[in-house]
Amino acid sequence: MRPLPRLEILTEELLGNRLGAGVYRRWVRDLGLAGTERVLEVGCGAGACARHLAEALPCGSLTCLDVDARWLAVARRRLASHDNVGFVCADIAQWQQPGAFDAVVVHFVLHDIPAENRRAALEGIIRSLAPGGRLLLREPTGHGMSGAELDALLGGAGFAPVDARQLERVPLMGDTVSGRWALA
Repeated sequence: MRPLPRLEILTEELLGNRLGAGVYRRWVRDLGLAGTERVLEVGCGAGACARHLAEALPCGSLTCLDVDARWLAVARRRLASHDNVGFVCADIAQWQQPGAFDAVVVHFVLHDIPAENRRAALEGIIRSLAPGGRLLLREPTGHGMSGAELDALLGGAGFAPVDARQLERVPLMGDTVSGRWALA
């Protein structure tokens, strides 16, 4: 396995851990987690959002899932002090953990999945959710997928918005769709 390019790591450190920390912290706070949930983060990358999720789950658990073992290794190092976090290198479309999670977090990930694979990813998320579970999502609408395309994709997979906010502006990412969805 080739190591990650240093520029990618430095960029992620600067944007994800330094400049973006407040953005992640506020978003996780606004999710309204009780702190006892079993949460899956799909596409955790280097763990920028995961750190704040782990802190919001003092009596819960967080499973960080990513298809890239190199980024998962960075996340594992960054979150080593959190004993409520586990790590899985897998593709959500093939991963099998039926009903294991109260919430699935997808933060700036869905737009990076090739369009032809997004439905399979959502089916994997649906499989992973416990009855009554929620999809907690934030996606940019300026590249990869418009807000209308995201609405159609989520609705087509059976999700209905619980409290989705359209066009929330996020520094460096632009307009986003953010909020919670439940299976209709």
